[in-house]
Amino acid sequence: MSVSKKKVKRPEVKISKVYEYLLLFIFAVFVIMLSTTMLNGEDDLFWHMATGRFIVENKYIPHTDVFGHVTDGMQWIPFEWLWDTVIYSVYSIIGFTGLYVVTYILVILIFYLLYLVLKKFGISTSISILSLFIIALGIKYRIGIKPQMISYLFFVLVIKLISDYKYFSVDIKKLYYIPLIFLVWANVHMGVIAGFGIWGIFLISEIWSYKNRNIFKSTNIKIPDIKSLKTIGIITVLSLLAMLINPNHINTYIYSFSHTGMKMLDYIYEWFSPFHQNFSGKLFIIIYIIFLAGIIPVLYYSFKQKDYFALILLPVFAVYSLRAVRFTTDYILISALFVIISLNYFFTSKKYSFNFSRERKPVLIIAAIVLLSSIISVPGNGIFRFIGFNSAFGTGIYEPTFPVKMVNFIRENKINEIGKHPYQLVDNGGYFLWNFPGSKNFIDSRNLNDSIYFTQQKIRDRKSGYLEAINEYKIDYFMLFNPLMVNDNKFQGQSLILYLSADTTNWSLVYWDDQSQLFVKKNNEFKEIVSKYNYKYVTPYNMYYGKTVLDKAIKEDKQALQNEIQRKRNEEPSSSFLNAFLQLYGKGLQ
Repeated sequence: MSVSKKKVKRPEVKISKVYEYLLLFIFAVFVIMLSTTMLNGEDDLFWHMATGRFIVENKYIPHTDVFGHVTDGMQWIPFEWLWDTVIYSVYSIIGFTGLYVVTYILVILIFYLLYLVLKKFGISTSISILSLFIIALGIKYRIGIKPQMISYLFFVLVIKLISDYKYFSVDIKKLYYIPLIFLVWANVHMGVIAGFGIWGIFLISEIWSYKNRNIFKSTNIKIPDIKSLKTIGIITVLSLLAMLINPNHINTYIYSFSHTGMKMLDYIYEWFSPFHQNFSGKLFIIIYIIFLAGIIPVLYYSFKQKDYFALILLPVFAVYSLRAVRFTTDYILISALFVIISLNYFFTSKKYSFNFSRERKPVLIIAAIVLLSSIISVPGNGIFRFIGFNSAFGTGIYEPTFPVKMVNFIRENKINEIGKHPYQLVDNGGYFLWNFPGSKNFIDSRNLNDSIYFTQQKIRDRKSGYLEAINEYKIDYFMLFNPLMVNDNKFQGQSLILYLSADTTNWSLVYWDDQSQLFVKKNNEFKEIVSKYNYKYVTPYNMYYGKTVLDKAIKEDKQALQNEIQRKRNEEPSSSFLNAFLQLYGKGLQ
């Protein structure tokens, strides 16, 4: 039998159900619209779907790489395989619409679970909604069609189950759902490790509470007995066993952990420190810092209530979140409940006239106005700029950030079938895999190892040994994409484009637009493509650095130059490069 004091009656929140449901509906509309953003250059989704397609079609989960011609056969454990197969299946049935619906369901469940717990603690509807609004702005950076959405849902669900038992005396048998959660989680996302960390901290806090049961007195926190501890211990063992039920068992976690030590992570945006200069002043980081500061009232609350769970949980995950900006969302979601109820406890205990439990009409009105004004600002992307990101409202891909036109040209002319060894940058590898099933890429954001990442950089930047690497990997076509290429003169003159444009004996530019350039090797396989599509004069590189070549063409080969201009006009009438080219050289062509 549990040793516990009589539970203090939580203050009741009085609000018309109509107003509560209306406010919840408005909030749901807000988070759905906030989650409706186009894919902005992040192509992870595409290699996830390509992986799902491979598993569904081949009926097995690979353990070595099957997608890269450089990394072919190297160890690769697709530990998010269940997510990959689900989203591929959803996309196969109803396309991007289905993927967004999945995201909406997950994000609404996350916030609804948080809302339920806040209401149990007596937090008013208006304060709960305003708090969830702030949380939504703070985690928008990581919301999307991504496997970590499952981790965010399970973080909140695990904390809810623990809270129901620990603070509201819900039957301990409900905690037997925990191993089932870990079973699914272990096959979807490696956030399961952090999830087990939450459970481990709960176990430690319960043991600590039990050992000190005769010393400390608490009015609200349930003190476990030996029987409860045994049950929690059994659940812990079952959860560990459940986590091992995945295609690669313990090797999944060894492999995943090994990736956290890669040097390449220093160059990846989401692995930057939350306090990196790139994030300075951005709203989502300010919100994260506010929740970090929320540790202070949580420690006050925990010491007063002898709540060892919150006392350990927040400092541990605060330190964890300092590792990379990607973990700030984890911390906000894990800490949110405790920060809010601690602030409420502080205001209530100090007998301030304002506390979070009383419903006030002005606060309800403010909550409604804030939500409605935010909803209005979403279609114009104002809310995204306010948060600190250049997201675009809508569904599908934001074409200026993907090599859509170049990929269409490759498909129409079967470049990927003629050539077997492409080179493309890490940001476009997933998009390549999805569009060309059966073809192998150079690299993608699965981040298999440091070697391939730094080889990609070496070739891109023409560093020492880049020609040897091109020959070693038998590169036969280059897909070069830069969303800002039209405004980046250095990209033409200092990058790989300089080498490819200068070596016209071995390489031919057969397609280009304002963001892409496609070079193929001048060999027998590409002979017909080169003959039909080669750009000899009208190239982005020549516009900036080939004045001598163009002046000579105007004098000696004007018809060929005009033919290339006309071809480019037909392909891309609004090309910024072409218009700039004509402004510079148009008079000489008359």
